[in-house]
Amino acid sequence: MVDPIASYSQFKKRSDSPKIYQDARDILNHVGFFEGTEKLLEVWLESEPDDPLVENIEENIHVDNEAVTSKSADRSIWPSLRLISEEEWNHILKHYAKCTVLSVISNDKIDAYILSESSLIVFDNKFILKTCGTTTPLAALQPILTFARERCKLSVVKDVFYSRRGYTDPFAQVSPHRSFDEEVKYLSGLFGSASAYILGRLNGDPWYLYTVDNYVKNQQADQTLEILMTSLPSEIMSHFILAVHGTAEEMCEAVGIKSLFPTFIFDLKAFDPCGFSLNGIKGQFYVNCHVTPQTECSYLSLETNWPEKDYTEIVKKLVTTFNPGNVLLTLFVNQSSICPNSILGVKEDDILGYKRVDKQYCEFSNSYNVTLLTITKPSFKL
Repeated sequence: MVDPIASYSQFKKRSDSPKIYQDARDILNHVGFFEGTEKLLEVWLESEPDDPLVENIEENIHVDNEAVTSKSADRSIWPSLRLISEEEWNHILKHYAKCTVLSVISNDKIDAYILSESSLIVFDNKFILKTCGTTTPLAALQPILTFARERCKLSVVKDVFYSRRGYTDPFAQVSPHRSFDEEVKYLSGLFGSASAYILGRLNGDPWYLYTVDNYVKNQQADQTLEILMTSLPSEIMSHFILAVHGTAEEMCEAVGIKSLFPTFIFDLKAFDPCGFSLNGIKGQFYVNCHVTPQTECSYLSLETNWPEKDYTEIVKKLVTTFNPGNVLLTLFVNQSSICPNSILGVKEDDILGYKRVDKQYCEFSNSYNVTLLTITKPSFKL
């Protein structure tokens, strides 16, 4: 993996202009605040004649079943959420979640959309909507479920997971995301019986989780690693300034993110004046990475369902590359995965230069379990 600090020093030397380095720092200091923290919504669906979990949802969006797209004409993947076209996703997200589709890559298992604020990953039977800023992904749930029922013939909500870390600026959020209590109330109004959890320190770096009460075990192997980094050094975040690296490919090459997933197909996006998004797919597996580089709110997230028995090496490489002050990591697995016990999935003692702040483990009725791990540099204060 490319050493980003050395790479940036080489860039300075090649440019032979110390003003470029100073301008990069100025950009990070003066672009202004942006909420990098993402709201992560994952919904599993299946096709059944009855749909008890969504029977109370108002059908407040009209689905034109006469508008047949190239995907909806392909009955070989029916029923499937992938029948929803890019244009339809963009319409839903723009009007309800307050974000838009920028690009998409696909294979025979997944459609992966880069959004103006993070990512949307769509499988046949589930979608993962991850949005940052002041977006409102929960407000998009009703229209998405209506499309799923009427267009895709997926009428039963099998599992719902909604999670996020604490906002940097919670007062900037809008309904239904002004607090976790409001989010839980909104979701419970849709799905009824559910459970809400807070892991981590309430006076430090809490992580919030909502899930429906489901006693049916998911037989499909499933595991998700999410790494959330804050307090990142500006010399590394400078790689994600468009004036420093003119393309998203150059940004990505400078820090070596793609080398962690060498056989994936990638879609990259650089934002002006700064910021970066990545989606990668291989078969039924995905990875996404999003960077908010501003000094006052630096943030980087990486999420993947790539299966590993032990994610320690991936975590070590990311931490070594980006050198964050604080790392909040969650590993969500079910008993069918190759890592059936999440607490064994990361060995924090092997991550040199960091100390463990918290490590918490929780089991759920639907065969899933999750581990939250918070590590920091010794000098970092929560």
